[in-house]
Amino acid sequence: MKKWLRNVNRGIVLLGILVIAVAIYLAIYSSEQSKKKASLHDLASNYINQSSAMYVFPKPDEFISIMNGNSDEIMNVLYESASPVFQYIENNEAIRKELVRKNLTFYENALNDEHCPITCTRTVEEIQIEECYMDTATVRVYSMTTFEFRDKDNTISAEDYPTQDIIQLLYIDGSWKIVNVNSSLNEFV
Repeated sequence: MKKWLRNVNRGIVLLGILVIAVAIYLAIYSSEQSKKKASLHDLASNYINQSSAMYVFPKPDEFISIMNGNSDEIMNVLYESASPVFQYIENNEAIRKELVRKNLTFYENALNDEHCPITCTRTVEEIQIEECYMDTATVRVYSMTTFEFRDKDNTISAEDYPTQDIIQLLYIDGSWKIVNVNSSLNEFV
């Protein structure tokens, strides 16, 4: 045995150990990334489906008067309608209010066209996890959004919009939380 150890090139043995260690590390890292991506995929899908509530005005009969009213009342009404998705969003009032404020553009566009969104259904078509590094992630979600609008004459019409949301997340206290969403819905209507 001692004779064999003297004749072995220690550099090759160390290289072999290093290659095995790197292979094990990469296998573990790949497994963890797969779990993260599956978790992100599920969260993004659930968020998009439930975010429909953010695009339905909770008081359709008062749409024009509220939207033409003061900004605090508008934000309170919109904040209340967004509450179903707050479970996905970081528990920070500034982040939540900013997310609701972004939807204000959507409602202003609806007001300009004089039609109130009364129903919204979002169907996920594709989810791309663009970045997942350490405790941050960026996910792009493509979906089809169907709206029913009521105009000032109480006529109801339906429209479909292909939409795209870019969701930024942080891994906080053992779960992924949304910290920012940019939605193309805010440009439509």
